[in-house]
Amino acid sequence: MKRTIISVVAGLILLIITYFLSGLIMSSGDKIVAKAVSAEENVKVTSVKNSTNDATLNLNSIVQSENKLQLISEVTGIIDFTNIRFKKGQRFKKGQTIIKINSDEAEAFLRQSRSQFQNQIASVLADIKIDYPESYQKWEEYFLNYDIESDIAELPKQSTNNETFFLTGRGIISSYYGVKSSEERLNKYNIVAPFDGVVSSSFVENGTMARAGLVLGEFINSDSFEIEVDIPSEYKSYIIKDKEVYIKLSDGSSVNGKINRINNNVNRETQTVSVFVKSNSKKLSDGMYVDLILSLKSFDNSFKISRSMIKNDSIVHTVKSMAVKNKIVNPEFYGDNYAIVTGLDDGDLVIQTQIPEIFEGMKVKIMD
Repeated sequence: MKRTIISVVAGLILLIITYFLSGLIMSSGDKIVAKAVSAEENVKVTSVKNSTNDATLNLNSIVQSENKLQLISEVTGIIDFTNIRFKKGQRFKKGQTIIKINSDEAEAFLRQSRSQFQNQIASVLADIKIDYPESYQKWEEYFLNYDIESDIAELPKQSTNNETFFLTGRGIISSYYGVKSSEERLNKYNIVAPFDGVVSSSFVENGTMARAGLVLGEFINSDSFEIEVDIPSEYKSYIIKDKEVYIKLSDGSSVNGKINRINNNVNRETQTVSVFVKSNSKKLSDGMYVDLILSLKSFDNSFKISRSMIKNDSIVHTVKSMAVKNKIVNPEFYGDNYAIVTGLDDGDLVIQTQIPEIFEGMKVKIMD
C-alpha cells in the first residue's frame, strides 16, 4: 500500500514538472515567432527612371587583314636580287615588284616564238595577195608593224570563212595563241603587289631556287581590317549591314567599325551566325585581340536592371510603404549580366539586396 502511494505521488510530481516545461517552451516559441514577424530586413534600392535603353552584345575576336595573299611561285627559277628585299615587315606599294624570279630562259623562248610567228606571216603574204586580195593590205601592215620585242598585237579580223580556214591550215592561229601563252607565262616571273601592303611572312631568300608550287610568303593589306564574330541566331534580325560597332583595344582606347558582311547561314552546332566587321583604323594590326560592343536594338520607356533582380522570369521585388511588393515586368532583352525590362513605373523602388525566402508583405528598412 505504501509503495502504491509513493508511485502515485511521483507520477503527479512528474506531470506537474512536464506541464511547466511545456509552458516555458511554448512561451519561448511565441517570442521567437513574434520576433521573426516583427524583424525588418535592411535593403538597398534603386529608383526607377524609365528611358531609352540600347540592347548591346559584348563580343571578342581577333583582327585579320581584309586582304591576305599567299604568294606561291607558278614557275621555276632563281630568285633575283632586287632593290627592296623580300623580308617580313617590308612594305610595298601597289604595282611594285615584290619578288622577281630570273626569267632569262623564258624571255629567250618568247623571242623565238615571236620570230617563228613573224616568219609564218611572211610565208603566207603572197598567197593572201592572190587568193584574198581584199585582205592583203591589213596583213601587210600587220607584218610591217610587228615587233618581236613587244607584246603581240591582235590578229587582223578575217573577212571570210575561207580566209579563216586558210590561216588555220597554215598554223597562223595556233602560233598566235602560242605566243600569247608565252607572254602570259613570262609575267609569272614577276610577282607584283596587287595593293598597298606589307610582307607578314617570308620563307625564301634572294638567290635561292623557287619551284612551281612553292609558298614564298604572305602579303597583307595593313590599311583595311576585318573582324569575324559569332552572333546568337536569335539576334539575327537585329543585325543590319553598315551598322556601327565599337571596338575596344587592350590599351583602353576604342575605334569604330561597321558591319561589312553577314553570313545568313546558321551554324548547326553553335546556333550562331557569322558577322564581319570592317575597320580602317591605323590602331589595328593583324592578329590583335579586341573586344567589340554591338548595338542591337533600342527599347523606349524601359529600365535596365541586374538579371539577378528578376525572379521567376517576370517578378521584380519593390518597396512600398516599407514592405515588399511584387511587380510584374516584361523582360525585353537579356544581356551578359543585365536585363532591359518594361512595366515598371517611374519612382518605383527596386530591391537590389538578395534576401533568402523573400515574400510579398515582408517588412523592410531602406538603407542609405
